[in-house]
Amino acid sequence: MKGEYHENIKCNRHFSWLSKNEFKKNTIKNYQLFLTGFKKDYGNSEISKITSEDIMGFLAKR
Repeated sequence: MKGEYHENIKCNRHFSWLSKNEFKKNTIKNYQLFLTGFKKDYGNSEISKITSEDIMGFLAKR
């Protein structure tokens, strides 16, 4: 059974019944809390100015 593709990553064959749009909708829904916190902390920052240390600090407090 061939799996679907989500962005550039081949998904597990157990999820091959989901369409690409369903993956996108579920991804946004599942990461909403994370994205809200990230936007709160870095929403006014230029993406190029956010360092890997900033990201690790953000993830560590979650």
